[in-house]
Amino acid sequence: EREMAHDERLHVHCGMGLGRTTIFIVMHDILRNAAMLSFNDIIERQRKFNPGRSLDNNKDVSYKGRSEFRNERSEFLPLFYEYAKENPKGQPFLWSEWLDHNA
Repeated sequence: EREMAHDERLHVHCGMGLGRTTIFIVMHDILRNAAMLSFNDIIERQRKFNPGRSLDNNKDVSYKGRSEFRNERSEFLPLFYEYAKENPKGQPFLWSEWLDHNA
């Protein structure tokens, strides 16, 4: 099943709760709202909900070696948004199929 019931909750957490947690929360928001909101609206909403989260695309990172991951994230999220907008509820293409189709 690709949909959650209205009353279900999703809990996401990684080691520090900033990088991977943030990306999965944003991905969840994108999957649910790409048809109604712009990418920038979703990102701004997540910044307001979670001001400590690492959604900035700048190169100034707190931890050494993390800038590469932040750069990858800043490239991945807009692409994932386009996927979600073109494939509501994951149809007609799965993520991997969509990537192959749009390569």
